[in-house]
Amino acid sequence: MDKIGVLINWALVGIFLLTLSAFSSSRIVAKYKGIDGEFANFNNEYRYLAKTHGILLDNQINIGFSEIDQKRFNLKTGRVIGMCIYGATFREIEIDKEYWDNASETTRMVLIYHELTHCACGRDHDYNRKPYGDGTENKRDPKNINGYFKDGCPRSVMFPFILEDSCTLSHYDQYIDEMFDRCEAY
Repeated sequence: MDKIGVLINWALVGIFLLTLSAFSSSRIVAKYKGIDGEFANFNNEYRYLAKTHGILLDNQINIGFSEIDQKRFNLKTGRVIGMCIYGATFREIEIDKEYWDNASETTRMVLIYHELTHCACGRDHDYNRKPYGDGTENKRDPKNINGYFKDGCPRSVMFPFILEDSCTLSHYDQYIDEMFDRCEAY
């Protein structure tokens, strides 16, 4: 193949990658450099908890504030307040600044832990090993012991909606243990 053919092939690869990044939650280049200071303590605590569960997290995950464009997500209710972005050579977390500024300290912790569990452990949304989206996710029936504790709190920090502070405080130890269950460290 001549030089022009090689250049055309690389140009097509570049166009493909740019198109792919425009239509997914991935990027080619990291948006953030490191961890915003507001998240540092939560990040350090998460890594310590992972280590106590026998999980070594060697790769850094960048974390920063953003104004998350809600129009990207076709949600009928709620809003996206955090998201994990998977890049080719990095992972990073975006947190909605407006939500963060109005959240309690407990909610902030759960939000960062939830997003870190996506990025650091490769976990999807679920509740007690049941994948979210199986048609029962809106049934907040306390008798449904598969996905909820008897008090109605979700059994997983990976529940797709932010946990209420009362749930976090009541089930903190269970959430921490479950958070690292099935963790495949990045």
